[in-house]
Amino acid sequence: GMSINCIISKINNQLKDTKIYQGGHNLISILHSTSEKKYISVIRDPIERAYSFYQTSLKDKKQPYNYLAKKSLYHFITYCPEAQNIFCKYYSGEIEKDINSDLFNRAVENVNNFYQIFDFQNFENDITKFIKTLGIQNVEIPHLNKSYHKTNITDDERKIIKFYNYYDLKLYEFIKSKKN
Repeated sequence: GMSINCIISKINNQLKDTKIYQGGHNLISILHSTSEKKYISVIRDPIERAYSFYQTSLKDKKQPYNYLAKKSLYHFITYCPEAQNIFCKYYSGEIEKDINSDLFNRAVENVNNFYQIFDFQNFENDITKFIKTLGIQNVEIPHLNKSYHKTNITDDERKIIKFYNYYDLKLYEFIKSKKN
C-alpha cells in the first residue's frame, strides 16, 4: 500500500538506470509475464488481511463494502469478492474469477518467478534487506496508514474467513516455506 509506494519513491530517486513501477493493488499483467518483468509484492496472512479489511470497512462509511460489514463478518466475507482469495486472484491475473486449483497453480507458477515478496509481518526486515541488495542507503521505512483494529479474532470468525480463503492460505504457506 502506501508504505511500499513511499519507499519505492525514495528508492527510485536513488536509482540511476532502472526504476521500479509504483502501483497499488495490481494484478499480474496479461501483457508482461512474471518471467519477463521483475514483480515484487507484499503478502499478508490471509486471515489477518481479510479481518483487517473487514474492520476498516466497518469503521469507514466511505468504504464500498461498509454496508456488508455493518451486517456482520459473515455477510462481509461471504459477499465481498475482495475478501475471498484475493492474493490468488491478483497473482493468477484473474481478478473476476473464483479461484480453483488451475488458477491456484497459475498463481504459484507466477509467484515462483517473482523477484521479491515481502512478508507483511516481517516487512521492515524484508524491505531493509531488499534495499541493501540494490546498493541503496539511508531510506527511511515508514509505516503509513496503519490501523489499530481489534486483533483477537475469535475461532468462529477465523473459521468463516478460512472457508472463503482456502487457496490464499495455501498460497501463503507455500510462499512462507519458500522464504525459509
